[in-house]
Amino acid sequence: MLLASCRKNSKVPVTSSKAQITFEVQEHDFGDSVVSDNPVVYDFVFHNTGATPLVIQKATTGCSCTQISYDKEPVGPGEEGKIHVTYSADNGKGRFSHFVAVYSNGADSTGFTSLHIEGFVR
Repeated sequence: MLLASCRKNSKVPVTSSKAQITFEVQEHDFGDSVVSDNPVVYDFVFHNTGATPLVIQKATTGCSCTQISYDKEPVGPGEEGKIHVTYSADNGKGRFSHFVAVYSNGADSTGFTSLHIEGFVR
């Protein structure tokens, strides 16, 4: 599923000579508001704080209960995009904690940026 363009007209400062992905937050806690069989969603907003276009190459998670979508178009310098994360609690009740790895040409030396979602299924 592709998202429509998520970029805003406002520009953020450029801090790198190449593409650089900078997330507003890298963790989201859904709290205890998660209900089994009722998906919850969160958009991780990022900015390209580099001087060249940023390309999200892929985003992965280790759990089929977490789905990820994002705009496949390059994000220009100073522009923003979103990683749309949907969590479907269908494996019972209790605490959950999942990571998403975002691979881009603007990641640090590890090659990816890690995002985290957690919460409690009631």
